Amino acid sequence: AEKQQIISVCLSEFYQQPQECQKLMQLFYGLKISQMEMSEVFGLKQYQISRKMDKSEKNILKALAKWSKTNLETTLNEGIIKERRDFLKDWFKYYFQQQFYRVLQENLLEKQKEKIMILRLCYGERLKLDTVAEKLKVSQQEVAGEIEMVQQKLQIFLQQWVREKMDICLPISANKRIANFVEEWLKIAPYAMWH
Repeated sequence: AEKQQIISVCLSEFYQQPQECQKLMQLFYGLKISQMEMSEVFGLKQYQISRKMDKSEKNILKALAKWSKTNLETTLNEGIIKERRDFLKDWFKYYFQQQFYRVLQENLLEKQKEKIMILRLCYGERLKLDTVAEKLKVSQQEVAGEIEMVQQKLQIFLQQWVREKMDICLPISANKRIANFVEEWLKIAPYAMWH
C-alpha cells in the first residue's frame, strides 16, 4: 500500500511538471531516446535537456520527501533520497515503457491480428525460422518477410503515434531506437493471452 501511495505521489507531481519536461522524460525513459536526439526535436542544447529533466526529477523527489514527512513521519536523508531517486528512475522506465507497449499491443491486435500466430511461434516460443515455416507450411522467406513487415508497420505506427499524440516528430537518428524498442516488445509481448 505504501509503495502504491509513493507511486501515486510521484505521478501526481509528474503531471504538474511543464509539458515539455513530461515529454522529455517519456521519450528518455520510455523509448530510450537520447538527450542528443531530443535536442534535435526540442531545439535545445543537450545540457538544457539534462537540466530540465533533473529539475523535474528533483521536484518529484521533493514532493515525495514532503509526503514522507507528513504521512510516514520520516525525514529523508541523503542515502534515502539517492535510493528513492534510483527507484524513481527505474519506475519511470517501467511506467513509460508500459505506456508505449500498450500502444503497440492495441495496434497489433487491431490491425495485424492475423500475424499473432507467427509472432508467437518466433518470439513467444523462440522457435527457429525453419521450424516455424514447417509448422505453418510456408517457406522460411515468407516467415522472415512477414516478421519484417510486422516490425516495420509497428515502427511506423509508433512514430506516427508519437507525432500525433505527443506532437513530436522524432529525428531520423531515433529510428534505430524505435526499431530496438519494437523488437524488445515483440520478445516479451503476452502472446499466450491473445487467442
